[in-house]
Amino acid sequence: MDEALLKQIVRQLKFLNFWITFFGCTIIIGFIIGGIALYSVITAANNSVKKLENFQQQTSKNLDIKSQLCSNDSLTTLLGSQSSICK
Repeated sequence: MDEALLKQIVRQLKFLNFWITFFGCTIIIGFIIGGIALYSVITAANNSVKKLENFQQQTSKNLDIKSQLCSNDSLTTLLGSQSSICK
């Protein structure tokens, strides 16, 4: 085999090896960044759901007027014994 041809083939293989390595590393880094971004989005969505559920529970407790009226002795005496609210 001619030495010039051998050098040309080795040079082409080095060039091909560089581009395969470059694009392979770029794809792997892209997958890592995409995974981290996906994890962040899922975590943020999960935290939002938990906050909304907590807010819903708090507001339902605050809006339960019947239990608040019946638990307060001064208000139940104000309503009187004829009121059917606390029965």
